[in-house]
Amino acid sequence: MNNILNNLIERQKEFQRIVNIPIDSLVDIDRNNMTETYLFLAIKEIVELSREFPSVANPWSKHNKRADLERVKEEFSDILMFLINIAIVWRLSPEDILNQLVKTQENNFLKIKTKKM
Repeated sequence: MNNILNNLIERQKEFQRIVNIPIDSLVDIDRNNMTETYLFLAIKEIVELSREFPSVANPWSKHNKRADLERVKEEFSDILMFLINIAIVWRLSPEDILNQLVKTQENNFLKIKTKKM
C-alpha cells in the first residue's frame, strides 16, 4: 500500500510540474493559494460524486434508478487526487498520511466507545 501511495504521489508531482503548478514553492502565499484551490476543486468533485446517487433528498442527483459504480469510482478518485495534491503542497509523506489515517480512525473509535459508556 505504501509503495502504491508513494508512486501515486510521485506521479502526481510530475503531473503538477508539467502543468506549471508551483508545488515546490515554500512561500506561504503559494502554498495557501494552492491548498485553497485544491480544496475547492475537491469540494466540486464531492458535489459531482453526490450527483451519481439517486435520491429524493438529493436535488443534485441525476435521478438514475441506480448508481453507476464506474462513475462513482471516477468521481471518488478525482477527489482523492486533489487531496493528494494538498499532501504534496504540504510535503506529507505516504507514512505521514497513513499514520494520520490510523490515528484519526483510532480517535474516532475512542470517541464512540466513550459515548456508548
